[in-house]
Amino acid sequence: MSKCIRVGSQCYVNAKVESTIDSSWMRCNAEKLHTRHADEADGHTYGHHSFYVVFQRTLQGPTVLDEKAVLSAARKQLDEQIAGDAPFAVYARKNQLGAPVTAEFNAGGYRACGYVGGIVYAPLTRPNQIKHMVW
Repeated sequence: MSKCIRVGSQCYVNAKVESTIDSSWMRCNAEKLHTRHADEADGHTYGHHSFYVVFQRTLQGPTVLDEKAVLSAARKQLDEQIAGDAPFAVYARKNQLGAPVTAEFNAGGYRACGYVGGIVYAPLTRPNQIKHMVW
């Protein structure tokens, strides 16, 4: 959820602008805005600029890494990828090829999938003739 407050201010030569928002949900400052910029498009000449400042509330993530939670989630994902009774997964487990590192794909008349320890493949017309090659 975010909440925005927009502050617009017209400035003239050598002006300095500060905008402050102070509310129950935030305190923010936009400081050191100045008008010493080169000419821009028509109507915006040296020293005549408008500033559009958006203050937006965002939710801050955790400040400390929860290593146990990250490891637990990663191990669960690994277990789910390695588990299963799909022919390639069974072959890779039996040959200790580790986890899959690619999605399954077709190439040159073969179905294949990359694993940590090699590429498992089988002919499209004979899907039970599974073999593997090293990377």
